[in-house]
Amino acid sequence: MKLGVDEIAQEKTNTMSEVQPKTEMNLVWQVCYLMDIIMSETKMDPHNFDQEHLTKIFIFAVVWGLGSCIQYEERVRFNKMLMALLEKQDMERPANCKSLFDLYLDVKDGECKFFKWTSLKSP
Repeated sequence: MKLGVDEIAQEKTNTMSEVQPKTEMNLVWQVCYLMDIIMSETKMDPHNFDQEHLTKIFIFAVVWGLGSCIQYEERVRFNKMLMALLEKQDMERPANCKSLFDLYLDVKDGECKFFKWTSLKSP
């Protein structure tokens, strides 16, 4: 899966200021760790994930693994870059979505769907 990983890493490393500086290795670890957690929560066999599932999991992990440590003002540009990458992959943008930071990825039902954080119910 080639989803512009080079572009993401280069843009993030070269031009975006961070709230707390992180090493490149730490950023990679954060993305991989998030992907591992998400994949372990699904009822599907990880060997049966199709490219769309993996792409959505990767995008969500990148949003929070890389995007969580950049300055708030930089998130708008980071979001635009990720949305453009989704379009390159011919993936539909989540409905009524201005920012990927507004979404969570639900994988528990065996499907991979983005929902707004506001749709979660309080306990």
